[in-house]
Amino acid sequence: MYWLLSKVAHLVVALSAINVALTPSGYNVCANQSFIGACGQYMMIGSYVIGACGLICLFHIFYKFSSCKE
Repeated sequence: MYWLLSKVAHLVVALSAINVALTPSGYNVCANQSFIGACGQYMMIGSYVIGACGLICLFHIFYKFSSCKE
């Protein structure tokens, strides 16, 4: 179960990072008018989900570093 949650969190964070990286070039999926019209009421919930996935990824990284045996 934890493995699946970790993989989903990494996928969400990776897609969010790509969206943020493309924003300066003028391509922002979340700012697209059709996307906002269809999902406008869910944007705040989406932000919380992305933040939670970021925390899961951060904890996963710390867990991996702390469990390394040298």
